Amino acid sequence: MKKYLPVLLLLCLICALAAGCASTREKDPDVNVDLTAMSSTLAKAKTDDILQNPSKYEGDVIKLYAFYFPVTSGGKTTQAISFDACCPHMEFLWKGEHAYPGDYPKAYTKIELTGVFESYVVDEKTYYRLVVDDIIIVK
Repeated sequence: MKKYLPVLLLLCLICALAAGCASTREKDPDVNVDLTAMSSTLAKAKTDDILQNPSKYEGDVIKLYAFYFPVTSGGKTTQAISFDACCPHMEFLWKGEHAYPGDYPKAYTKIELTGVFESYVVDEKTYYRLVVDDIIIVK
């Protein structure tokens, strides 16, 4: 048995590496952070890091699933997403001509977004948002 142990360990290592590298999804080469390809635990940890350290992700292309969450304040509606369908966590900007509410999904709809994470300044305060080309409704 001892003489087969190194071979068995090598086979286990090869299987573990192959399982870690295998994926049924095609990786988008332009995406820096793909939360859709992560386990829920890892995606939650990465999401927390993005929200707590946003400047670290500035300029990154991020792909994620979240719940659409419009926020109206002072007569202005900001488009946001929530990762737990509870409260808004991250603002997003849909590029192009899109009118709220007609062009947007219903509140709390699960959507997929891919976009560039950027900062912008209003009244000398820095905010962060995901700038996206399209909204995909997740069924």
